[in-house]
Amino acid sequence: MGAIITLKPGQRILGVELLLIETVLPGSESIFKNDAQTVAFDGTINRSGNLLAFSADLSANGADGRFEKLVVNSSGGGPSPINDGDTVGYFALGIFGQTGVMPTTTDADTAEAVLGTVDLIAPLTGSTTFTLADYSMDDGDFTTFSTGSLEAAARGSGGSFNPNSLTLTAVPEPSALLHLIAVFACIGLKRSRLQA
Repeated sequence: MGAIITLKPGQRILGVELLLIETVLPGSESIFKNDAQTVAFDGTINRSGNLLAFSADLSANGADGRFEKLVVNSSGGGPSPINDGDTVGYFALGIFGQTGVMPTTTDADTAEAVLGTVDLIAPLTGSTTFTLADYSMDDGDFTTFSTGSLEAAARGSGGSFNPNSLTLTAVPEPSALLHLIAVFACIGLKRSRLQA
């Protein structure tokens, strides 16, 4: 289950980062290889842990919340032809010197790579859940220069490759809420008068 955020109806959150996060369990080794970004003696960068390619889908389910301006992170490579309003895709060609997306280490057990950004718009009423998931059920939607399929590597090491979600819930402003309570009170008063 992902995070739940309460916002004003229709409120926007601009430039939300879409992340691939690797959490390494004690006794396990990082797929991203936390030390992959070391500089060799000859000055070249060891990029074996960088993302070579990725494909992910973003969906919005529930009330009328939505997302806009889905943009792929194209650093060290370029967007793939599958990019559209709800898909981010990317690839790097190492033979042309493209470095791929470089993951960063946030602490000893976690590394993350930015896949892109998106603007999220809260629903007018109720809740909308935004989910970022693997583009297909096939292995190979996420790869590094050295590991190949991250999905297969995660499962092969006893881990998993999971989608994550964020839920935006609309809460009316106090003045709008008081107005709704007053309307319901008037309706209740009118009903009781009719019954008398």
